[in-house]
Amino acid sequence: MDAIKNAIAALRADTDLTDLIGANNLYHQRAPKVCKYPAVIYSLVSSNPSLSGDNTKLYNRIRIRFHILTKAGSASYNPVTAAITKIMTANNWVEGETVEMMEDDDIFVRVIDFIIQE
Repeated sequence: MDAIKNAIAALRADTDLTDLIGANNLYHQRAPKVCKYPAVIYSLVSSNPSLSGDNTKLYNRIRIRFHILTKAGSASYNPVTAAITKIMTANNWVEGETVEMMEDDDIFVRVIDFIIQE
């Protein structure tokens, strides 16, 4: 799954994104209980064969999900969303579903999926 490794490397290298969230606020699967906001969590949602023939998988459809966590609501996660979208689409990912929610402790969350075929 080189596509995921390449996407995360591009996110970590992008100074616009790291200026918004900090150099160390991009986490895999979960953030520590004490972290600086905004923070971004990413995880693999699915990797499904999207094209196969003769018992051979030719392509995978991969979905990665980002949770953007903030205490300041949309004013804080809109710029982060824009930066992530810019990076991901530049790396041939397509934006999928986006959901907004609120967790305990007044943490606002925007969840955004990206899909690629590899």
